[in-house]
Amino acid sequence: MIAEGSRSAGRWFRASALLVPLALACYWLWTRPGRTLSRFDDELDRALLPVMSQSDLRGPVGALTSSQARLVARDLAQRSIPYLGARDLELWAATRARVARHSPPACTHLWKGGDEAFLGPAVAELGPEALEAYVQMLARALALRLEQARAEHGLAPRSSSTALERGFATIAEQLSPEERSRFEADVKRRDVSDARACELFLALADGAEKLEPGLRTDFYRALADALEVPRGKP
Repeated sequence: MIAEGSRSAGRWFRASALLVPLALACYWLWTRPGRTLSRFDDELDRALLPVMSQSDLRGPVGALTSSQARLVARDLAQRSIPYLGARDLELWAATRARVARHSPPACTHLWKGGDEAFLGPAVAELGPEALEAYVQMLARALALRLEQARAEHGLAPRSSSTALERGFATIAEQLSPEERSRFEADVKRRDVSDARACELFLALADGAEKLEPGLRTDFYRALADALEVPRGKP
């Protein structure tokens, strides 16, 4: 009796772990403004299809149209970066840095934050190989998120604010005293110019590449967690 109760509770927790993020994404789906599909969206849909075809997801997404299900999958995938391992976190950070160097407006946007709908098309502009690598990385992120949800009731990987603090502090130490003072002051400001925002993002990207591997992985994971993809307002 106890064993059966435990199994039932386990099934309930696993179902909740899968359904809660899907429910949140569905809510956002109904409140977000529409937008035209991009080449990035098409490639990401293709990469996510094997993940979303898993039998235990057919029920939760079965009530959605195919277009809505694809949108939910894209949203969840892009919110699953913190679940990635070290190599994929390196790829995530390197791709964002490439986008920043390729496009000054994107560079500014990456630092200032906000809606990241620009990022996918910007990655596509880097070329087919970069696009394929990025969408496959997102597919792995979603698969890992769902796998962990099944195994651990959906608990997200731990990311520590201390990793962010240590990362920023270590990056600042790499700079000259004058640059360090400006960097430490400007990272706290929301009113920096677009040009300065891009300079700060590239300084952070370049400095992060020089971090000790263990700290770099923790820093990227904490940064990805802090950069939760914003949702449209109801």
